[in-house]
Amino acid sequence: MADQPRLYNLYGLRIRTELPLPCPVVEMHHAHPDIELIEYPAALFTTTCTQARTDSRETDLYQRYCLADGSVHVRWLGLFEFLVSAAGDRIGWRSLNG
Repeated sequence: MADQPRLYNLYGLRIRTELPLPCPVVEMHHAHPDIELIEYPAALFTTTCTQARTDSRETDLYQRYCLADGSVHVRWLGLFEFLVSAAGDRIGWRSLNG
């Protein structure tokens, strides 16, 4: 991804990401992000998501796993997956279909 990170305002939260989002841009030097949305490599999901699971939920559309460190792994089958930090301030993502 070649885009420079931007800071967006979405529902009152400042989100820093390289993804172009359809919401207002905030000046980077005026505020710190509440959430960072970062593209993670597949290997990081593989390594992190092999942790002991403390809770899980699976449906025909998605899977959700709570991990031992307090983070949450969510996967929409065939589309994308996210790894949300325990604090909720960092969200790693990756596309599952290229």
